[in-house]
Amino acid sequence: MASFRQPSVVTFGPAPPNLFAIKVSDFDFYITGQLTGNIQIIIQIPIAGSVHISGNGVSVTAYADLQKTLDDSPYLRFVQCHIDDGTIDARVGDMGLLTDTVNNKYKHLMSTQSKLQMETAICDHMNLLTQRHFSARLSKIPKSISVKDIISMMLAGRSTKAQFGLPPEQVGPKRARARVWKRHKRAARNDDYYDDVAAIEGTPATTITPPRKFMHYTANSLLYQAHKTNSLLFHIDSHTPGIGKLLKTTCSVDEVCLSDQIEEIGKTYPGRSLELIIRTTQAPVVNISQDTATLQFSGRCLFFIEGTRQKIGVIPFTAKIHMQMRTVGGVLKGSMTIPYFALTDGVDFFGLTARQLEGLRRSTQIGLETFINANLADGIPLQTQHMK
Repeated sequence: MASFRQPSVVTFGPAPPNLFAIKVSDFDFYITGQLTGNIQIIIQIPIAGSVHISGNGVSVTAYADLQKTLDDSPYLRFVQCHIDDGTIDARVGDMGLLTDTVNNKYKHLMSTQSKLQMETAICDHMNLLTQRHFSARLSKIPKSISVKDIISMMLAGRSTKAQFGLPPEQVGPKRARARVWKRHKRAARNDDYYDDVAAIEGTPATTITPPRKFMHYTANSLLYQAHKTNSLLFHIDSHTPGIGKLLKTTCSVDEVCLSDQIEEIGKTYPGRSLELIIRTTQAPVVNISQDTATLQFSGRCLFFIEGTRQKIGVIPFTAKIHMQMRTVGGVLKGSMTIPYFALTDGVDFFGLTARQLEGLRRSTQIGLETFINANLADGIPLQTQHMK
């Protein structure tokens, strides 16, 4: 390699539908080498000379997909790589009278063969670097993360305080030395000597919380994976506290049940109870801002006669949920509102339309808010010592 100019741009990004693209753009190289051999004219004539290969404005694009090994470790697999821009020329020299003849007659063939060989060499090297710098790191990603670890980290982050005084560069030398001395002196009798220094110098405490982007990404990743594996499935029957009694198909005058809203239920299935299966139709999305979270949730509610597999209806819906949460001594408290709750296309419930089910929709929205807020008012313990 006689000379080389580094690429102007190197990019790594997604390539539809499910690939990654690595593009190395606009680099030059110049390679020289010795050439020896024989040329057959009438008899074999030994020749010697030099070969010169130059590349100008060369760009290489490689495509890779995400695969996993037998032990489920992820890695990037090259599926395609080629030179897609620039010029590569090859010529010979120092061959005496044969120099011009060989260059004029075989220049295109030599350049084409040189491009193929350079493409193979460059792509092999890019693949090697990709495995070394990308796949090696991907293999270190944990195959699973305990929910206990995530909750413990978030709870610990919300209650952790780090308190600092002014940095030494913002104070005089004497004050800086005095503060260092105070830190060392207090360290002997108090492990939290930084807190003591902050208190003495009047510096307010700073609460360190997990980065919002991390919490947002983690929450949505968990929701996506839960939806993908059909884990976001909720089962409600007559034994569900606070809701079960409402699932009766008929009830007395001093009770409340579904037939109060939908008379067809009581007429068709008197004296029974319903069983509900609620599942997501797309991955929920949560947006976190300070102590407020907004959840977009779309799903389908399937109605069964309890104790049987007889499905009697399905109601698709979409909802937006606002939640304000705070932790107090390891207990989650807060409030919840449902500003938007609508029935969507595909309603199949006793031949009724979404408009005819407006009373049921409104009652469900109010009932969910009341039920969840009643539980949040008392607080939900978040201790993780019993989790696995």
